[in-house]
Amino acid sequence: MTDRIGQLAFSSFRFLFCFLAVFSGVVPLWVSDGPDDDMKETEEEACGPLQIKSQTELYSADYYIKGGSEQDKEDDRKRKNIGVGENISFLLIGKPRGDIKELIWSIKGDGFQPTDNESFKGEQRIALSARKDLTKDTRVTITAKTDEGKEAKVTVNIRIPKKITKEKYEGHMGLGDGFSANTADLKISKGEHGVWGFVKVTLFPTDVSFKGVKVIERDGGLMWEGKNGTPPRPQPELAAEHVTCNMAAPIQDKNNFYDMVGDNRNIEEVLETIRRSKHNPQQFWFVCNFHIHWGKGGKGSEQQDSIFLGTTIKNTVLKPLIKIPQKRLLRNSASPLQEPAMRIKKQ
Repeated sequence: MTDRIGQLAFSSFRFLFCFLAVFSGVVPLWVSDGPDDDMKETEEEACGPLQIKSQTELYSADYYIKGGSEQDKEDDRKRKNIGVGENISFLLIGKPRGDIKELIWSIKGDGFQPTDNESFKGEQRIALSARKDLTKDTRVTITAKTDEGKEAKVTVNIRIPKKITKEKYEGHMGLGDGFSANTADLKISKGEHGVWGFVKVTLFPTDVSFKGVKVIERDGGLMWEGKNGTPPRPQPELAAEHVTCNMAAPIQDKNNFYDMVGDNRNIEEVLETIRRSKHNPQQFWFVCNFHIHWGKGGKGSEQQDSIFLGTTIKNTVLKPLIKIPQKRLLRNSASPLQEPAMRIKKQ
């Protein structure tokens, strides 16, 4: 896996790479690395009052963050708060249930993927998936009605990411699907100059799981000091094409993902460009915007971006370090992810 990252980052030394943990494919509904959907009715529940029992497919981020016990596993999956994209099952338990073949389910609230309620008729157990394109918290009530007119209800709160935290990161990175990498394994090639910075970003709230959706990076453009005035746009050798992933990246168990801001250039080309330039020092930066994404990613999939999460800024400063003609060095600085005010992109 480390070799794959190295090949990605160093194959084009003129380009800026804002790296996400993107090494996972499109996951079919209900296929995951989470626990089995093993909800059953106990003997005690079968003799109790009529009610709806629920169980999430995945554990919440808090379970992993707090290092939960075996008992915590069962309790966590009983939660009524779930994240966008989460899967949850419902089971009618207790009595009187009447004739199960006549059991009718109804769903009030626009929070789950569209479903034909008729397909649930006669089922003691049903499964639903929270919509991935929600842009606000949504409350949904599920009702089971027996042929005797008896009803049982349960309410579920579907949560969206509302806040992010960020921290500089060094060390091992779990990237999902069995892949991993270590920040120490990324090296600048001989004859090149550059800098790399890693940020671990966590999405909140953490009492739910956001593994059902993904994160995508979009190009926010090239900016420079004095834009629309002076100095002029940086020359291509210094500020080449801004290459972004445009790939949908997985969110990890703890509701986090990793971002790498990196830039490496050929030293001789950089020095020659600075020598020819009449505008020094120079300062410019690339902007990388991150969104929750509910599609497959790629260019042209912007309509499947929903919640704006934040911005990574990669800042470059060019200035002479010693006063000898034609001797210049390039200084780079990678800024961490900047936490934004909450914004929703219009669909």
